[in-house]
Amino acid sequence: MTATQLKSDIESLMRKLFLTFIVLTFAHIVFAQTKQTIVVRPETAREKEERKMNDVVETFQMLGGLQKEANAYNLNRVKNSKYSLYIEERLENWKKKGEFEKTADWQKRLNDSTAIKKAEIYESAVYDYARDLNVLERYHNLNNLFYEKYNGQYDADKEVLVVNTFWGKIPIPIPLDEAKNMNNIESVYDLNAHFFIQNDRLALLSLTFPCKGKNYTWENPSQAAQIFRNKRLELEQLERNKRLELERKQERLDSLELATYNQRLDSIFKDYNRQLLQNPYNLTKSVLTDYSKITLNKSIETKFNNRVSSMKSEFENLNNDFSRKYENAYRKYGNLFANKDEFDSFYRRDAISEEEIITRKFKRFANLITNMNLRNTFEDYTRSRVLITPSPPYKDLLTEAIENPNDPYFSLGTVQIIKDYKQANTSYYDKLIDVLVDTNKELNGLWKTDGMFFKNKVDFFEAYITKDYSKIVKANKKTLKSK
Repeated sequence: MTATQLKSDIESLMRKLFLTFIVLTFAHIVFAQTKQTIVVRPETAREKEERKMNDVVETFQMLGGLQKEANAYNLNRVKNSKYSLYIEERLENWKKKGEFEKTADWQKRLNDSTAIKKAEIYESAVYDYARDLNVLERYHNLNNLFYEKYNGQYDADKEVLVVNTFWGKIPIPIPLDEAKNMNNIESVYDLNAHFFIQNDRLALLSLTFPCKGKNYTWENPSQAAQIFRNKRLELEQLERNKRLELERKQERLDSLELATYNQRLDSIFKDYNRQLLQNPYNLTKSVLTDYSKITLNKSIETKFNNRVSSMKSEFENLNNDFSRKYENAYRKYGNLFANKDEFDSFYRRDAISEEEIITRKFKRFANLITNMNLRNTFEDYTRSRVLITPSPPYKDLLTEAIENPNDPYFSLGTVQIIKDYKQANTSYYDKLIDVLVDTNKELNGLWKTDGMFFKNKVDFFEAYITKDYSKIVKANKKTLKSK
């Protein structure tokens, strides 16, 4: 459906709604007058007032029904609209032959540049598309038809404000300490939205909740969104390079004053990068990539101050980003370390690998079930036939178990975790069993006694959880003696 067709459909619907309103209002008036003619006695002042109030209520109810119908139509229109059709329509004007354009030049332009122009429009028209669909009230403010205004829900466990939107439930991260100081945190309003195109439809790239002068932002974690972000950064870098190239062409190398200011800028630039590289949390060795030199003699000092201010802002943003990544990592993995100093030591050495996290989770998990009789637990699991699944926001079951050891399904979840690692056929299964056997008191005691009769700890564990453990041990003893 093209934008023209959408506009035509909207106008048609609004005309129908308006005519319906006129007809219903007229019918209502006639009916009210008819009711009046059959009254056998004059209305009292109170009856007349009540009739007027009823008329007003009925009119508002009718208008409310029309508004709901219009809202439903608008939501359905956004759901079914296709960006590709919108782009094709935008391209039509460009494809038209110019009044003074030769036919040969026109055809050559279409053959050589249509794909390039289409790609250019595709990249630049996303927000025009969102505005044409009435998804945005102002430039970036989300129309409240697309989210439940004043109806957010704060999840203290996950430290997120969940907002129900047209695109699903969006968890906006807000630290618990800051959420406590917010009045009416669940009264969501003035959400700031950014979009990209996914599967030819308008999709959320990010959603920001402004509160008390600070912005709290959810970033779409999908691969498609990340690809879009990377592409946008590349385009921004290209634009920056173009600007730098133009500025360099205008440089007046013979100006001593200009050269002095640019030398000072360069010195500040290098000093900021030196500080960034000395930041212990700058694991990726990120630095300021470039800065714009002053190219004209007019208002040199003002230009210099503007450049320094811009450079300082980028420097502070990078430092804040390092701290944010550190705090996010600590919030996610800090409970796997003895204290923050230990975590800090690993983080600074960039040593928090998947292997390290899994190993620490296994140890933490094993300590939680030190006294558990795993054989009985496996039997309970088999009888229960309960499927244990992780809860939002999509944590793995091992993390879920560690964080919620008092959950009534904890023991059944323990079995599910072991089964999942075995089914995944990874080296982690062997490691998990190794840690369990060393930590669980009953397992460890049996292993010290019977371990010699098994190939390894996995072989021992899988025999242990069966009802035939004693028989297996006897059979293995016989086999060893016969050799």
